[in-house]
Amino acid sequence: MVTIADLTVGERWVYFDSKRGAVEVIVHTLGRRLPERVKVEFVTDEFEGQTEWIPPTRLKVPWDQADTFEPASIPRREYGSGSVYRDGQGRWNAVVSIRSSDGKRRRRAARSKSEAVVRAKLGGLLVESKLAAEAYDLARRSVGHPTVAEWLDEWFRTIATRKIRPKTAATYRTVITKQIVPHIGDIPLVALKPSDVRGLDAAIISDGRSSTTSAQAYRILSVALKYAVREEIIPRNVAELVDSPRRAINRNSALTVEQCRRVIAAATGDPLESLWVAVLLTGARQGELLGLEHSRVSDFLEVSWQLQRLPWQHGCGDTCGRIRGTDCSSRRVVAPADWECRYLQGGFWLTRPKSVAGARLIPLIEPLKALMNDHISADEGPNPHGLVWHEKNGAPIDPGVQSRKWHALLVAAGVPDMRLHDGRHSAVDLMYESGMPEDIIRQIVGHSTTEMTRAYRSQRAGARLSNAMGSLEAMMRNTE
Repeated sequence: MVTIADLTVGERWVYFDSKRGAVEVIVHTLGRRLPERVKVEFVTDEFEGQTEWIPPTRLKVPWDQADTFEPASIPRREYGSGSVYRDGQGRWNAVVSIRSSDGKRRRRAARSKSEAVVRAKLGGLLVESKLAAEAYDLARRSVGHPTVAEWLDEWFRTIATRKIRPKTAATYRTVITKQIVPHIGDIPLVALKPSDVRGLDAAIISDGRSSTTSAQAYRILSVALKYAVREEIIPRNVAELVDSPRRAINRNSALTVEQCRRVIAAATGDPLESLWVAVLLTGARQGELLGLEHSRVSDFLEVSWQLQRLPWQHGCGDTCGRIRGTDCSSRRVVAPADWECRYLQGGFWLTRPKSVAGARLIPLIEPLKALMNDHISADEGPNPHGLVWHEKNGAPIDPGVQSRKWHALLVAAGVPDMRLHDGRHSAVDLMYESGMPEDIIRQIVGHSTTEMTRAYRSQRAGARLSNAMGSLEAMMRNTE
């Protein structure tokens, strides 16, 4: 069992609980009071930047030993099966929770000196509980209670889209329509059981999806059910009775210094040469580069907006007869009131970075500075939005198109294939290899904490580690 004494600030550990599964965190602060608590920062993309005070027992093994971690399988009584225990007076007790006609659960108990008698009484209480539950579910269904699909649709349209960013909302919509509704959408909301939630996990995995997708579906369903409880549509959130599916553990990928040189060489003469070099030398995110405007380029890159493709929704109340929201004459993008954006064209928008640290200045260095100056000087075609990189007709470059070109570039360079976002990890590695101070790296890449920057490093030892150990070797020789 992990205690405060086992931890050091800056270390990376495997965090595990029933909601998030096994994810990567960085030790941020060690508590000084009892009970023991440690502040951690989540590294995994879905929870990136979130911090939380937790008991140290939720940290299981150091991150470099993540492959060895296997959560213990703790048997759990089936919900509603009651419990039998012996009290301090030596008597046996049986307890069952029974749903009453108003939907609330009330405790029924039996007591005896004999365990056999108590277990016999428990059987009768369980029959009573089952009959009461069936009567309650039948009564709720008879008044037109919504199905899971109906509630998810209402929750998404009236609640979720007002609280989360449009890009996140689009992911929610996809998971709801593609993963949750096909498997449990027809079940009445009040009849949803923990076994249905567990079955959703099994169904998603059997469809060939990853455990990460299943965990994402579980979290979205759990949040939607929480709001259903708040609005007194259902008495309890059954998802909270089921452990969250375990997330697949992803390790950072990054190019070596030599591989970065080969990619830059392969990009020579490419119309997007300056963009590819910027990916590897600035550590900027894909949308931050594609949304960069001429007015924000000098001796620095001012990163204060990012390009995003956002889905249109119907603004007509689904009365226009069109299937897609983009074809609706009253189309709109639904977003929280504090979300700042600028519309470009089609589905393209410029939006602010998700955190304060995301807005920053990045100094231009060679050869990137010369490449960008040449690229901007040669830009004579239509460019209504003033973007540094754009299509020949002036339209923004679609992020999906850029990703496909990135993979083609890696093939041409003869280096391992990896995501475009891994170019950001590569840039962080290059900065560390150059000896750049951590606080400067954090500011350049736009991380809120130095611990997050450290998490972006790949697991390769690198030249800095070799040089450091070489210095130690030299010092030991001098003492002989």
